[in-house]
Amino acid sequence: MDDCADIFTHQNALLAILAGQLFVFVKDDKNFPKATSSRARTCLTLLSYMAIAFNSSAAITSLILTDRLGELSVRASQKSELFAKGTIDTPETSLQILERYGIGSSWSLVMWHCGHHPTL
Repeated sequence: MDDCADIFTHQNALLAILAGQLFVFVKDDKNFPKATSSRARTCLTLLSYMAIAFNSSAAITSLILTDRLGELSVRASQKSELFAKGTIDTPETSLQILERYGIGSSWSLVMWHCGHHPTL
């Protein structure tokens, strides 16, 4: 799990850097012919800003998700009621298992955002 999250973090960070380079390119007047419309330049500038914001946000989010999943075992070990039972009921969903072991209730929003749409 950590290797996959590291790959996503690095990928998003590199895309954010690439978006920054695109922004520098777009802001330089020498890179466009004089006949280029101001609307096209404004649109490219706006898209560059959006690319920087979204890729930076994705990199930070993957760091937060890695941190939350990494400390799950520590959170679970602090719950004494889990040791009494010793097993997991099989009808539970993966989200319910994660919440039982201390991932937090906001995890359902993360699962929804990532494409797994549990009932909220």
